[in-house]
Amino acid sequence: MLSFAAVVGLACFIYGLLSMGGSSSSIEICDPDIGGQIIMCPLCDQVCDYWRLNSTCLASKVSHLFDNESTVFFAIFMGIWVTLFLEFWKQRQARLEYEWDLVDFEEEQQQHQLRPEFEAMCKHRKMNPVTKEMEPHMPLHRRIPWYFVSGATVTLWVSIFKKHYHCFDRQSY
Repeated sequence: MLSFAAVVGLACFIYGLLSMGGSSSSIEICDPDIGGQIIMCPLCDQVCDYWRLNSTCLASKVSHLFDNESTVFFAIFMGIWVTLFLEFWKQRQARLEYEWDLVDFEEEQQQHQLRPEFEAMCKHRKMNPVTKEMEPHMPLHRRIPWYFVSGATVTLWVSIFKKHYHCFDRQSY
């Protein structure tokens, strides 16, 4: 079934390749009279200089390969294809389970195996309200340091992203 998706994806890519020269946005960007006259704001505050729109001519042509009219068709096709693929896979899986006499095998083997490192950290046990079994439990005071490490990591990456991409927040067009 993957060959169907591959053929349609390849056809959409070839369409993008063949229509790359006729893309109206690329033509306008690459035209020295249109794109060469438009001056764009600097991409950063300190070191970057103003730039002309037609300097992105090659990038606009390359982006047309993957972002063209056939992309919408490909997205719809993939939505339908993945649904059919999953349904056919479920059918095949059920047929193989029956043929190999494995219908009840998953229920017998479905015991959750905890990582030994986690189980060694969890000295406390707590009743699971769903399964009514005693399970390892880590109290809140043991989880708080991990919450701080996670929060600090997320804050660091958000601040790095914000620092490097802050020019999108400006109102100067």
